[in-house]
Amino acid sequence: MSPFGSSPRPPQVFVSYSHDSPAHRDRVLALCDRLRRDGIDAEVDRYEAAPPEGWPRWTMRRTEAADFVLVVCTETYRRRFDGKEGKSRGLGVMWEGAVVTQTLYDAATVNGKFVPVVFAPEDEAHIPTVLRGVTRHNLASENGYEQLCRHLTDQPATPRPDLGRVLSLPPQPRESSFLPPPRPARRRAWPRVALAAFLGGGLALGGYHLTLTGPEPAKQVLQGEIVDAETRLPLPRVLVRLPAFDLEWTTNGTGKYRFEVAVPAGTQVELSATKDGYQPINVDPPVGTGQLETRRMWRSR
Repeated sequence: MSPFGSSPRPPQVFVSYSHDSPAHRDRVLALCDRLRRDGIDAEVDRYEAAPPEGWPRWTMRRTEAADFVLVVCTETYRRRFDGKEGKSRGLGVMWEGAVVTQTLYDAATVNGKFVPVVFAPEDEAHIPTVLRGVTRHNLASENGYEQLCRHLTDQPATPRPDLGRVLSLPPQPRESSFLPPPRPARRRAWPRVALAAFLGGGLALGGYHLTLTGPEPAKQVLQGEIVDAETRLPLPRVLVRLPAFDLEWTTNGTGKYRFEVAVPAGTQVELSATKDGYQPINVDPPVGTGQLETRRMWRSR
């Protein structure tokens, strides 16, 4: 049994070569013998004594019937294939070269049949021009022979895995509206961070940039933005609350919030903020400070 597996019909292979020397002829014969032992139906002229139809017609029929034609390339083979040996020598290879060239011409150069092989790396320079664009096999090593057998029996070393089902991927989330998001329902308990917010003037407290404007003692505007402590990017959908006034706001896409509260200027106001996946770091700035350095207030859990 072939070590390369079995199939309903073994691949049929015809070997085209030149009679360079007795040693070269024996080497080609040994290759055909091993291919046949390995389940590949190889055919060569040494197996025929005198075909009744004559050698030219026998060669043409073998070439037409074969699944693959192994072209054993040497300097002598290339010279005869190209018709440069003379009219009295190498007529067999000259004829086979004409058959190969005409077959490729009729197939518009599409080639799945003719396979160049060499017994030594230096012989690759003698591959005929019409076959230089196809895969060649160097039989100087056992690995080269295995690769040839894989080619002839359609057993690639890295076969394609079975095709699975198409991976279903959800769409990326995106903002559905340019308007501020609605206020969420009130909760009973809120994680807090105490921030000192002063009405009148501007503050920047640990990632909370507060700007307080408006006349006194009318309603004062408390507004700012919340940013990520590591990336310094704005954090949207942060729930910001003023517990003393029962007010809450959810930051928009740029991390901004805004409150209006009726308190005298300079009054300290407690502010809390919560967001899933983040925890605030409490900051207690001194009273009466006009400006403070920015602090990182949010840290990913």
